[in-house]
Amino acid sequence: MAKFLEYQGKEVSQQKKAGMPVPKGRVASSPEEAEEAARWRSAAPVAVKGQVQAGGRSKAGIVKLDDTPEEARALAEEILAKTVKGFQREGNPS
Repeated sequence: MAKFLEYQGKEVSQQKKAGMPVPKGRVASSPEEAEEAARWRSAAPVAVKGQVQAGGRSKAGIVKLDDTPEEARALAEEILAKTVKGFQREGNPS
């Protein structure tokens, strides 16, 4: 069985045109990229999500909603600094 991070699963779903609606999003590996992605998304709130292969990401504090691109940047800084269940996050806080 393949293990995907959330953003990878979205990419596969889009490629296969599986008939599922896939929210607009972008991969970001830095706070600056998260801010840029939030500007590109141009709708609030935007979910900033750390990517690890572990459950409970929201409880671990690596899934957060922001209202502005500047807030997305600050949340990405916070999320990128965390380790969850022994896993270092991979860069995709958007």
